[in-house]
Amino acid sequence: MASPLFFLLLLQSFLVSTSASSTTSLLNQTETLLKWKASLDNQSQSFLSSWVADNPCNWVGIACDRVGSVTNISLPNLSLKGTLDNLNFLAFPNLIHFDVGNNSLYGAIPSDIVNLSKLTFFNLSANGNFSGNIPKDIGRLSSLTVLDLAWSQLNGSLPVSVGNLSNLSYLAVAGNNLGGSLPQEIGMMSSVIVLFLNRNSFTGPIPASIGNLSNCQYLELSDNELSGSIPSDIVNLSKLTFFNLSSNGNFSGNIPKDIGRLSSLTVLDLAWSQLNGSLPVSVVNLSNLSYLAVAGNNLSGSLPQEIGMMSSVIILFLHLNSFTGPIPTSIGNLSNCQYLSLFENELSGSIPSEIGRLSSLIHLYLYDNQLSGSIPQELGMIRYLILLDLSSNSLTGMIPKAMGNFSHLRYLYLYANELSGSIPHEIGI
Repeated sequence: MASPLFFLLLLQSFLVSTSASSTTSLLNQTETLLKWKASLDNQSQSFLSSWVADNPCNWVGIACDRVGSVTNISLPNLSLKGTLDNLNFLAFPNLIHFDVGNNSLYGAIPSDIVNLSKLTFFNLSANGNFSGNIPKDIGRLSSLTVLDLAWSQLNGSLPVSVGNLSNLSYLAVAGNNLGGSLPQEIGMMSSVIVLFLNRNSFTGPIPASIGNLSNCQYLELSDNELSGSIPSDIVNLSKLTFFNLSSNGNFSGNIPKDIGRLSSLTVLDLAWSQLNGSLPVSVVNLSNLSYLAVAGNNLSGSLPQEIGMMSSVIILFLHLNSFTGPIPTSIGNLSNCQYLSLFENELSGSIPSEIGRLSSLIHLYLYDNQLSGSIPQELGMIRYLILLDLSSNSLTGMIPKAMGNFSHLRYLYLYANELSGSIPHEIGI
């Protein structure tokens, strides 16, 4: 049986070995950071003036664990200028947090970044001079919860391996030069809450697998070149509060008829995307919606009579479509609405008197339709109106004296109608 002395000597040997290893690791990390600092321009080096001693754990932007291994490199908003080429990420096996967002870094993202198995936070955003692609093996960073590469001039495609980032809650690659199709594997990111893919050149359809992102709350796909139809499975995203597909000019097909199942939505923007069909009746079930934009599409048919059920809506942009029929009288129930835009459609009939109940309304655009009849007296009840455009319709009769109540009105357009009488001089007073 081994003596207690043997175990004591073994423990001492282990501690000496561990201490030597930690010292070697610290020296390696110190040398790596100083080498990177020296590669930056002079102004950047002055921002890192504390990086002079032997212990980086005391430097600005650096944090370490108990044994002195670097865990955090956090240097955002410092105007650092240079590349990451001289920053050997293999020297930081315990790195958890890396943030150099909003600087002036350029060059490529080093491929050895994918070896940082403990990394949970990675931010390179707002470095507008990066080049090259997102590392194709980025999915090896399986501990990541935040990956922000937005606004950095990156090229290439979104790697298929992102599907392996099962712990990721925030992914932003907005404002780059990314193209190609979105990978089907995107639906495997089951933890994602925020997904910002906007302002790129992605093409092809939205993967049906996107309907598997059951935790997603923010889905931003605007300003791309996506095509095809909106997948019907999108309505499975019950936690979604923000959904923007606007300015994708190659879409086809209809708005999913069950869009109203997205009951948590506060923002729905489908504008300028070449969508067809009608505005689904189920949209009225979006009781939490504050912003609805379907402008600049090829939508037709009548507006749902139940549209007034969207009691939370503040901004309603339905203009530049081919909607027909009357303006629903229930629109007078939108008591929180401040911007109502229905211009350049084919709406007919009279302006409903119920519109006078929109006490919060600031801007009302009804021009370039086929509206007829007189301007309702009740319109004068909207006391905080700043802009009113009823031009280019077939309105008749006298201009209501009640419009004199528009004490805040600054812009009034009534031309190209068949109105008579004078504009009340009290307007805008």
